[in-house]
Amino acid sequence: MKDADNAFSGYIRGQMVDAAIVGVMASIALSIAGVPYAVIIGICIGFGNLIPYFGPVVGYAAVVVVCLPSGNIAKMVIGLVIIAVIMFVDGNIINPRLLSENVDVHPLLVVAALLGGGVLGGIAGMLIAVPTAALLKLQFDRYLHKLEAGRETPE
Repeated sequence: MKDADNAFSGYIRGQMVDAAIVGVMASIALSIAGVPYAVIIGICIGFGNLIPYFGPVVGYAAVVVVCLPSGNIAKMVIGLVIIAVIMFVDGNIINPRLLSENVDVHPLLVVAALLGGGVLGGIAGMLIAVPTAALLKLQFDRYLHKLEAGRETPE
């Protein structure tokens, strides 16, 4: 139970830090681009990013809802590109590294777990995929350690 607690709490900690980083980056970048309500949109993107791959949907929708009625097509396109770049960097660099540090798994396993969890269980599967993979990896490592310890004892 302690291992499960460590895996899940590390995952939640990593997701919270990732959401804060993405929210701040989006707020700053959208503010520089002159998108209306940039800070509010950035906060929404950060909260949406707590659910893997849901942050971009929230961001795209918010930018379109804010810019389209006022006719700011240029700012809307710039805002959409900014969100796409931030989400690319987050999904391929920031998130896997943060989660791998917090749940002690390789970044490639994080990406594979998210993909597998999404295929098997949708959004709910993605939420539990990384901590479950971390827990399975820990148990597998312990099993291998016991096998190695058993081989090293003299007969």
